[in-house]
Amino acid sequence: MIATGSDPILPPIPGLPELDGVWTNREVTGLAEVPERLLVLGGGPVGVEMAQALARMCSSVALVEGMDHLLPREPKPLGDALGEALAAEGVELCFGQHASAVRRQDGEFVLEFPERDELRGDRLLVATAGAPASTTSVSRTWASSRAGAASKSTRACAPATASGRPGTPAASGRSHTSGSTRARPRAHAMAASAFRVKSRALTTGRDSGAGWSWLE
Repeated sequence: MIATGSDPILPPIPGLPELDGVWTNREVTGLAEVPERLLVLGGGPVGVEMAQALARMCSSVALVEGMDHLLPREPKPLGDALGEALAAEGVELCFGQHASAVRRQDGEFVLEFPERDELRGDRLLVATAGAPASTTSVSRTWASSRAGAASKSTRACAPATASGRPGTPAASGRSHTSGSTRARPRAHAMAASAFRVKSRALTTGRDSGAGWSWLE
């Protein structure tokens, strides 16, 4: 499984590429200060999640979605129910709207629309779309993970010497293949045991960091 994430895409709205300080999912999850007024472009999972989170932090939030309900890729009843929940929490929902332009004026982001009044806010989150991480980054991640796995496998499966350290096979005549075959089940069992210990610690709230040593 390759799960390298995605890179945000800015929609082709006039004025948007030239603006500084526009948030994507990367910046909003690292915010250091809650904005007084947040404008959100996009009613997908990222836009919905961040709109609700910031609203609960006492930010005034307006969310703009071009379709007639939230989560446009999901069934409409689901999006409608979620919209009712967000509206009840004070999020301003603007459906069926596409921004025609965006600009900065008097320290605020201003969204313009062809059929409604403009929206203003001190922060703008663009959460309209994302693309899979670039081929280069995927290849680099894959190569790095394979190299790390090969290195760990070599250390784990190297046959023991007479002193008990990896290196030249011991005088017992045990082959490299047989040593590797026996080493793999032991390593897997140790990793599984560590995972169970860590899972129990997280579940019970007694996570002291123990249990990851085998996986590291």
